[in-house]
Amino acid sequence: MNFSTLSAFLALAVASVSAISGPATFYDPEGGLGACGSPIQENDFSVALTAPNFASGAHCGQPITVTFGGKSITVIVQDLCPGCGTNGIDLTRGAFSALANTDLGVIQVDWEFGGTSTPPPPTGGCSKTYTVVSGDTCSAVEAKNGVSDATLHTLNPSINSGCTNLQIGQVLCVAGGSNSGCSQSYTVVSGDTCSAIEFRFGISDSTLHSLNSGINSGCTNLQIGQVLCV
Repeated sequence: MNFSTLSAFLALAVASVSAISGPATFYDPEGGLGACGSPIQENDFSVALTAPNFASGAHCGQPITVTFGGKSITVIVQDLCPGCGTNGIDLTRGAFSALANTDLGVIQVDWEFGGTSTPPPPTGGCSKTYTVVSGDTCSAVEAKNGVSDATLHTLNPSINSGCTNLQIGQVLCVAGGSNSGCSQSYTVVSGDTCSAIEFRFGISDSTLHSLNSGINSGCTNLQIGQVLCV
């Protein structure tokens, strides 16, 4: 067994037996590739680990549970954080905001490998829900409920871009509600940008983003067929 293999083995062994405390920050990957090789969006529930805990990629794709202030979320290891402090983690903005206000910047959390919690169920503005069962994929959920991939992700921003973080028992929104505060909708077509949509409907960039939380800050994740509130 060479040194790198031994280091990864020891990291896996330590991670499996105890919770870890450390600082948590957040970042906006905006579709860039993480160190695990998959694209990451800011609304994905993903996490970057320090080099010792990343263990040369040994934990890629694994869930970890992060707890702060009585709240727990499950995120997927997708990236490396060279600048994080000892046992620090760097969460995507969507994951961080599920625990605390992003204005805080840094919070002290407890985290451990293994997913023990499911994302919270949808709140107002959802007229139909679906509970994830064993074997479900995004494609399966979409087929069962007659929704597009873009719509499923828009209604459920906690689902990451690769749909690798569905959990049994997770409650998904599969149809928007008429009481969502959206009086007009628009379906994205080829060539659309946020600026074009905003100009067409006479709304500001901040309004478009507040009505559609699934759109990232750079507006790089619009998808053809995606239904937006305008």
